[in-house]
Amino acid sequence: AGALRSYLDFDHLIHDGLPVGALQYAVDSLGQPEEIIVEGIGLSRTTLSRRKQAGRLGFVASERAVRLGIIVALGKAALGSTRAVGCWLLEPNDALGGALPIALLQTGVGARQVEALLARSSIDDLGSRGAQRTSPSGWGSGGKSFGMPLNPQPSSEE
Repeated sequence: AGALRSYLDFDHLIHDGLPVGALQYAVDSLGQPEEIIVEGIGLSRTTLSRRKQAGRLGFVASERAVRLGIIVALGKAALGSTRAVGCWLLEPNDALGGALPIALLQTGVGARQVEALLARSSIDDLGSRGAQRTSPSGWGSGGKSFGMPLNPQPSSEE
């Protein structure tokens, strides 16, 4: 697989099925329990278990995994670390009507709201205290794009 440089590249990848390792990488980077993140984005653990054996996610799971990866990248730029993103996703947010940001990633419309919030220039809008911003200019560098590795290494934990 080549570098993922646009949303159109992600569209092709979603249709082909995202490697399970890419979702695992994004989930692990958040520092939260896998079941909370996976169920938070609307994937069942049973489905994920089956897909781990197959090596690739289905269409719906791929789409949700890509949404999560985009949010991880945007959040890292806004909050300074993926661990901070993991905490932020699991806290009710007034700017999102009191919803948990992770729950909004189950739909495209909800994900756009989370993306828009992360893209705002005021850190106060994020509901985080003391977080530092970093520039998103590093997206896609180092063999990673939008919070996911392009060629994830197989996990030793299966």
